[in-house]
Amino acid sequence: MMKTWAGVKQKRKKRILVEELRLPGRIININELLHLGLLREQTTSFPAGFRYPVLTAFRADRYAVQVKFPQGPWQRISVQWTACPHLRQGPRLGRSYPWKPWMLCPFCRRRAGKIYLGRDFAACRTCCGLRYVSQTLGYNAKRHRQALKIRLRLGGKPVIGARPDESTCRTVRIASSRRALSRPIPTKAGGHEMPSG
Repeated sequence: MMKTWAGVKQKRKKRILVEELRLPGRIININELLHLGLLREQTTSFPAGFRYPVLTAFRADRYAVQVKFPQGPWQRISVQWTACPHLRQGPRLGRSYPWKPWMLCPFCRRRAGKIYLGRDFAACRTCCGLRYVSQTLGYNAKRHRQALKIRLRLGGKPVIGARPDESTCRTVRIASSRRALSRPIPTKAGGHEMPSG
C-alpha cells in the first residue's frame, strides 16, 4: 500500500502476525517455565539447544530469566509476581499457584506472559511489532472468523456456503409455505378453546 506524505511516496511495512510465527523455539512462555519448575530460588542453567535453538545459553530463577544470544552478552528479563485473589482463598487444587508470574519486557517494562526472541534481542509482542489476526480484521470479518471456528469445533466444514442463487431461495420459500399450509390448524390455545370467528 502506498502512502503519500509531502509528495514522497512511502511503502508501508507489512507487520508480522503472531499466528504466522509458529516457531515455538522463539517464544518464551512464563507459564511453561513455571510448570517445568524452573522458577525457583536456585538458578537453573541450560546449555545451547535446550528448548530455544536461537540461544546459546539460558538461565532461570524466581526473579529473572537470562538469555544469551550467539553474538552478545547475557540479557536479563525480570520476573514479577502478582497475587491471584481467586487462588489465594481456600485450598490449592492440583497445579494452581496463589501467585502468577509475569516477565517484564526489557524495552517497555510492561508485564507479558510471552517474550519473543529476535536475532539478538528479546521483547514483548508490541515491541516486536507483532499483531494478532483479529487485530487486522473488521467487525464483520471477526464475526465470520468466529463462526468458522465454532463450526470447526463442532466438527463441521470450515467453509460457510455461498449465498444460494435467487431460484433456490424461491424454491425454498415455496416449499416452506406449502408445509405451513399443510399443517393442521390448532383448535386450542393454551388449553382453552379458540373463539371461532
